[in-house]
This record gives sequence, structure tokens and C-alpha cells, in this order.
Amino acid sequence: MEATLPDEDVVVRVKEITNSRGVDAILDTVSSENATTGFEMLAFNGGIACIVGLPDFNKFKPFSISPSIHEIALGGAYLSGDNRAIQDLGKVAREIGQLVSEKKINPMLTEVISLEEIPKALNRLKGRHVRGKIVAQVEG
Repeated sequence: MEATLPDEDVVVRVKEITNSRGVDAILDTVSSENATTGFEMLAFNGGIACIVGLPDFNKFKPFSISPSIHEIALGGAYLSGDNRAIQDLGKVAREIGQLVSEKKINPMLTEVISLEEIPKALNRLKGRHVRGKIVAQVEG
């Protein structure tokens, strides 16, 4: 299944849709660079939750948008041994799974691969030649 992505400037489009206000919340699961771009779309007092990398704070004037920034350290929750944090991760995963199954969010699934295809897919990901998500299907 091939994901189709728009060829438009997302920042410009978000500003158009929100009458230049920006959005109140962003969940960035892509990269530090993407999170930095996300800052351009935040409304004053907006929040961004970053799973992969934090934004480059040097690109923004201090006290300009008063953002709320949250680092979601998924692996850190498990390593901490904090059972409440681990349970919270499970709750988030179930809620996101529900939103995907109800087609309220698009996971941008590009391709489903076998376990044998993982090494090649990881090389493609490393080279940043993939748009969307690759999922390995485990038969069991």
C-alpha cells in the first residue's frame, strides 16, 4: 500500500486554515528537524510533544510563542522501572490504536514487509528514502 502525501507547504497550509494563528498541539514522531518546523505552526502557548528528537531551540526567539515542550522518552519509561509510566504508555498505545482503527488518524503506512526484509528496510530508513511507515508483519 503506497501512502500519498500532499506536495504543499504544511506550515503555509496550517497558517491558512487557522487564519495565521497556528495550532494548539503537535505530536511529532518524525525527527528533531520536523519538530523544529513544528514550532512554526504552533499558536501562542501551544504545545509540542516530541518522540524522536527535540526542536532546535536556537532557531526561535525566546519568549516569542511561550511553547510547552514535552519529551516523550518511550524507552526511558521502561528503563526507569516506573510502573505508572509504563501503564501510561500502554494507555497511549491503546488510544492511538483505537484512533487508527476508527480511521480518525492516518498512520501513513507505506509498506508491510516480512521479517526477512527488515535489514533492507532499515537501510532504506537510514538513507531517508522512505515516506511514511514500514511495518514488519509477524506471523504467529
